[in-house]
Amino acid sequence: RVAFPLAADFAQAGAARLREVGGLTQARALTLHALSVEVASGRLRLAPLEPLEPTLERMLAIKGIGDWTAQYVAMRALSWPNAFPAGDLILRRHLGVETAAQASAQAAQWAPWRAYATVHLWRHHDRLKHEASHD
Repeated sequence: RVAFPLAADFAQAGAARLREVGGLTQARALTLHALSVEVASGRLRLAPLEPLEPTLERMLAIKGIGDWTAQYVAMRALSWPNAFPAGDLILRRHLGVETAAQASAQAAQWAPWRAYATVHLWRHHDRLKHEASHD
């Protein structure tokens, strides 16, 4: 059985150690370290159904975390059913739109279940890719 380190472990290790051990780029190591410091300090809680807006704001304040990552964390870690990574290229292609704003507008009809629609479209994309590779 493998235990995943706590945020405090990542925070204490520092970005250089995270880069060395994890094979991360400098930018990703710095982002992961900054995120870990926020979580370890209690300023950021990544638990199911934490209040969404303040959590997203806190994540977006960390250099290296953008809207896609914040929305993905809201979907997966926070279990928010209406989270939607509007900038996702696969979603935009399936929706036939070019911008995140257009994707958000089109996905508004799926509220409050946009995260479920997102996962469905990602799985559909994977199925299509798999079928295309076996033709």
